Amino acid sequence: MRWKQATIKTLLNRLLEKGVLKKEEVGNRYIYSTDFTEKEVANSYILGTFNKICKNEGWGDDWEGY
Repeated sequence: MRWKQATIKTLLNRLLEKGVLKKEEVGNRYIYSTDFTEKEVANSYILGTFNKICKNEGWGDDWEGY
């Protein structure tokens, strides 16, 4: 899949607004980075998926902390 440059910029800006990414200007380029570890991202994704499944099954709204 080939994404258009405008789509990529929109995605990066949304991630910046949410505080997921940081942006550093180096010369005429931007360097994007994050403070999140791979494990934190994976855990967040798994928990979010689990919560969606449980909501669809009627098991409650929030399983965080279990």
